[in-house]
Amino acid sequence: MAAKFRQNVLLYILPGLVLVFFALVMNGEKLYGYFVPDEQSFSACALRLENDLAGQNWEAAAEDLRQLRASWRTACRHLQLAAERDKMEELDENMARLEALIRMRDPAGALSELLAAENNWMHISE
Repeated sequence: MAAKFRQNVLLYILPGLVLVFFALVMNGEKLYGYFVPDEQSFSACALRLENDLAGQNWEAAAEDLRQLRASWRTACRHLQLAAERDKMEELDENMARLEALIRMRDPAGALSELLAAENNWMHISE
């Protein structure tokens, strides 16, 4: 009886678990949207930051950048196996440059860096 049970586990349950794990790992980018509320998503934070930069509202921009970084850290946990590490590091660099440009109150540079970060976000799993 125990041998039959082990055989069923090896034939049916174990491959099923491997397939489920593989599907979860490879679809991290799609699943990210299910775990993060829309107002806290990367795209929503980036849009708020873009509006702040256009209006040169630097205090709100600094706060929105903080929320964008928090959203990015959340996304990293879901994307770490589905995205290339180089793209993730490039987006980290975009965030660091964006923070420096906001501190310097450079609207053109900050907007340019934000758009580069959004572009990296759109192509992160390619």
